[in-house]
Amino acid sequence: MRVSPLRELVILLDSLESGLPAAGEQYGPLFRALLAGALTPDILAAQVMEAVLFDENALGGPAARDSLAGATVHAAAQADLRALQALALVGPRLPSAVGRLTGETPPWPAGTAPVANAVVHRLSATDDWGTLIPELVQHYARHGGGLMARYRAFRWTGTSCVPVIEPDAPAPGSLMGYDEERALLRRNTEHFVAGFAANNVLLYGDRGTGKSSSVKSLLHPETALAGGRPEDWERLRMIEVPKALLGDFGTIAAHLRARPQRFVLFVDDLSFEEGETQYKDMKAVLEGGLESRPQNVVVYATSNRRHLIREFFADRPAADATEVHARDTVQEKLSLADRFGMTIVFPTPDQASYLAIVEGLARQRGLSIETTALRARAIEWAAWHNGRSGRTARQLVDYLAGELGLAGTARP
Repeated sequence: MRVSPLRELVILLDSLESGLPAAGEQYGPLFRALLAGALTPDILAAQVMEAVLFDENALGGPAARDSLAGATVHAAAQADLRALQALALVGPRLPSAVGRLTGETPPWPAGTAPVANAVVHRLSATDDWGTLIPELVQHYARHGGGLMARYRAFRWTGTSCVPVIEPDAPAPGSLMGYDEERALLRRNTEHFVAGFAANNVLLYGDRGTGKSSSVKSLLHPETALAGGRPEDWERLRMIEVPKALLGDFGTIAAHLRARPQRFVLFVDDLSFEEGETQYKDMKAVLEGGLESRPQNVVVYATSNRRHLIREFFADRPAADATEVHARDTVQEKLSLADRFGMTIVFPTPDQASYLAIVEGLARQRGLSIETTALRARAIEWAAWHNGRSGRTARQLVDYLAGELGLAGTARP
């Protein structure tokens, strides 16, 4: 868990005010907390500015923009900002203050280059943070606050969105094959982050064809360079929702509806066995529920099944069927996939496409292996392992990288 420098600073200031030598013991936690997130040469001021930048507060809510309540909110925020600015300026004086009590002057952590952010620049340049209320209101209206402003990937736990600190977001250029399919997914997402209508998307295909990687690559910075405005792509957030928690859509929608970001609810490997009824919750998520899907939310799901729900020949209407309306039951099951506005198919690659993927990955990794030998190894690997797919190609290239590395012809 990240330690708050401001919390440690307040504890240290309380110790200094009491005039007790224990202030020396409180200096260490503040020092370590500052080192964990250095942003500018004036490291404490940087941490205070970062807290202002990502805080979730009343300036980001509708009351700050209301003509009646806004004045009260702004006045309270001005007082808070001026108090925070005073805290930000005490950093250079802390080592000597601690030294007067303990007899030893501790070091002050050195910072790094300033963060490239317009709001932080304005906070650094002004003598009165209270005058920046309009700019902060605009900043929160676009970027929000709290964890949703700080992180881009999350996992829904049933009660809250937990941030994924280091998301698996492969670079689009590292994904081989299926260029048209990925371009279609990116264009739909481009419409979405720009604030226009966009479709829920079902990515259907055989295992290992790169469906999940295609969705996760949307979070990579390279994606923003392929089209659209980068500032729009900055609004994109992705929340992974387990199949078992699809019934939480109402809770998730309430959590996201008023936020300025654009959210992709990512459901990986979506399918339902006979007897599982969560697909009815999923239908309400997509269309048909009493509560509308927020305009800043879309659902992207991957599946190995086109119709998502396992079907049997016994499900088909027959003359001697015991169910009176058996056809209605079949239609209910098929209607789930129909509610995705867009279905993108990732077929199993033929041998030529599979070999092209292998060769592309090998070039990316800089493997020194002759093309004919590489192709022969690729065909053999597919036959003995998981068949032709992008995943199989990547597993082969990983193996070859290790093999050549041990032979001294490649570097890790």
